[in-house]
Amino acid sequence: MADKADKKDGVAKIWDTFLSTTSAHSLSHVPIAAGFGGRMYWYVLFLGVLAVACYQISLLVSDYLDYPVLMNIRVVNEPNLVFPSVTVCNQNRLMSSKVKNTRFQDIPDIDKAFCACRYVGGLSAQSDGKSRRKRSTAESCVDVQESGIDWSRIHQLNKKTYIERFQKEYDDMRKEMPDHSEHEVLDKLHARLLEPMKKRVKRSHVMDTTPPNSGWIDYSKVKGVNDWWGLLNSTSADNLALIGRLVRATANETKHLGHQPEDFIVQCSFDNSPCSYRDFRMFQHKRYGNCFTFNHGTLGDQLRFTSRSGTSYGLKMTLFIDQEEYIGLLTPEAGVRTIVHRPFTVPFPEDDGFDCRPGTSTTFGIRQHEIHRTKLPYGGEDCTDGIYEDRPVYDGAYSFLACTKSCIQRELLRNCGCVDDINTILTDVKICDIMIESESNCVNSVYKRFENDDLKCICNQLCNETYYSSQYSATLWPSDQHEGYLFADIATKSSKVASVLKEAHKTPKNVVRVNINYMELNKEIFTEVEKYGIWDLLSSLGGSMGLYVGMSVVTFVEFFGVLFFMLTYCLTALARKDRGITLVRSISHARGKDGYENMNNPGDLIKMRARPLRAVDLLSMKRQCRSTSVGSSEKNLPAYENEGWDTRYGTDNDFSLSDEKM
Repeated sequence: MADKADKKDGVAKIWDTFLSTTSAHSLSHVPIAAGFGGRMYWYVLFLGVLAVACYQISLLVSDYLDYPVLMNIRVVNEPNLVFPSVTVCNQNRLMSSKVKNTRFQDIPDIDKAFCACRYVGGLSAQSDGKSRRKRSTAESCVDVQESGIDWSRIHQLNKKTYIERFQKEYDDMRKEMPDHSEHEVLDKLHARLLEPMKKRVKRSHVMDTTPPNSGWIDYSKVKGVNDWWGLLNSTSADNLALIGRLVRATANETKHLGHQPEDFIVQCSFDNSPCSYRDFRMFQHKRYGNCFTFNHGTLGDQLRFTSRSGTSYGLKMTLFIDQEEYIGLLTPEAGVRTIVHRPFTVPFPEDDGFDCRPGTSTTFGIRQHEIHRTKLPYGGEDCTDGIYEDRPVYDGAYSFLACTKSCIQRELLRNCGCVDDINTILTDVKICDIMIESESNCVNSVYKRFENDDLKCICNQLCNETYYSSQYSATLWPSDQHEGYLFADIATKSSKVASVLKEAHKTPKNVVRVNINYMELNKEIFTEVEKYGIWDLLSSLGGSMGLYVGMSVVTFVEFFGVLFFMLTYCLTALARKDRGITLVRSISHARGKDGYENMNNPGDLIKMRARPLRAVDLLSMKRQCRSTSVGSSEKNLPAYENEGWDTRYGTDNDFSLSDEKM
């Protein structure tokens, strides 16, 4: 019974001691529980709530490994703010009067032949009594056969139909409106001729409506890179406005054939101080022609700040769009494209911006925003601190949109040997020509790969970025009473403007007022912060463990401590067992070789085979000697005190470890 009691001093006693002293809920009740059933109850309860705690912890760890972020928003008042860059573009890219004797000279003729805008366009019954001089019918309606149209370009089957159509519809309109003036008849006829293009095509008035065999353009009908009639008659596009986007001019052609700044920007002021077109930087865009940027911050232009808000301040411009120079095939809309963007960056009007219609005053109330993003692994995607691209295609500071478009242009250059954007620094690279079938197919292939995310463009958002939000409204402008004052002011600045606006009814069709101002002198700052830091995770874990099983850091230390002691005890026991087996084998070997009887005493065996030995090894030897009936007895043990024997180990029952001899 004494042996069993002593054995409990091992693992079981260590565990019982831990249960009696632990701070973990439930386990502390096990030692004092009544019987086996009571102990099992507390064990099962502890394991159950521990399982729930582990499930809760797995959710917390999973959430942490997603690296979510929170967005902090604060509004900061500023005494003055950097004014954004403002880019304005005329919707029309090439002027019809300038394309004569160029490769685009046939396109205005397509306008004349296709919708008769040149001989019935521009009339309005509402202009009676308002114009500076009344337009005559002869000036308004030029005979079709004398309009200068190159009829040889039009399909012969449609030529007669087209001429007869105009005359017949005019006669029919006159019969329908016998009591109306010629002005009103022509105005009504004009509205009918400008019905949707798609419907007119279905009636085969001008174009050959035979669908191509395959594809959007039947290149077998295109006789060369400048065969605009062939392009028009070979397309299967439902919306003919798409054809205009395929006509590509080079940057140099756009610069000279597009609208010029001195005619386009006729009035300008910033914070009630005058400015002019010279304060704008011009660049060329493949769709909008010549565009102009105010407060660009490059080429020696100092950034402008403002300390005032409200509609009375900011940037104000009067823009002359000159619709008489519009080419209908290239420009389905009339007005101005306006973009508000960060200084030093490249604007992309086709992706960002607002349209301002003629005859209106459009006001943009803007706010400045800053966003500060976290880097990986937080937020799910990385950001960059780069100011400029490593391999730039556009001349400007880094932006996500510029990076993406640069990736496309580099892929076009690598696969097709050309680019399709004219506002790049690749001035010596060919512009992709849609009139060449191989280049057209190559360009379409690259864009298809981009849509399918096969280009693998590596573009990240800026870690620290400034952007602007806008609220805009529009009102009719100028008023009837103000139109004369406006004409008197701007007519002296440009002979072109004076010539076109000589007739009052043309003013609302050709002028646009754009106002841009801060609504308030403050900025919103958006800051991404990690939702869970490592300390937040530990706090959440501690909360879950404390809620369910009452465990804290101290409790975990207790668990690790008891595991350490139990492991140490087991390893020590194994070491004792191994040394005992080694000693027995040594004794057996000595007995078989020399005969145990030849040994004077057990001490000789110790000196011969097992030195240096601990006391426990001597005890094992003593037991072995007893089991082999050598005849030695416990009485002889005191004789070996000089050999290092501790007489406290005289019997098995008195076995204990000596601190002095260990």
